[in-house]
Amino acid sequence: YQRRVREERERKRQEMLRVQQEKRRMLEDQLQAQLAEKRRLEEQRLNQHEEEAERKRQEEAMKLKELENEMKNTVEQRKRQELEQAKIKMLEEHERRRREAEKVRMMTESLHKEEEERRKKELQNMESVFKAQVDAM
Repeated sequence: YQRRVREERERKRQEMLRVQQEKRRMLEDQLQAQLAEKRRLEEQRLNQHEEEAERKRQEEAMKLKELENEMKNTVEQRKRQELEQAKIKMLEEHERRRREAEKVRMMTESLHKEEEERRKKELQNMESVFKAQVDAM
């Protein structure tokens, strides 16, 4: 009887040990699964941070490129405006010189007419004097 009681106790003790080991294995598996999930989440978080940093870097690069293009366009626009202003100044200068030349031409014509009229008067005077001398003879 005592032997069966001891065997029964031993069997219960072994069963209890087996159950405890199984519980321990289950807890270890659970812990391993939690650690693996934690590592996966940490890796995912790091990847998201890297992706976010890369996205921000690309946005900054695009903004920089847009700014460079804007500056380039501004410089080109300023150059076009300067060329346009230089062209306008040249045309204004050309027009001013043309007007001056026209004024000089008109003054020259006027002087020529005056000179011609003066010569005609002199000629007429000389003819009158000559006629008077001829008549006096």
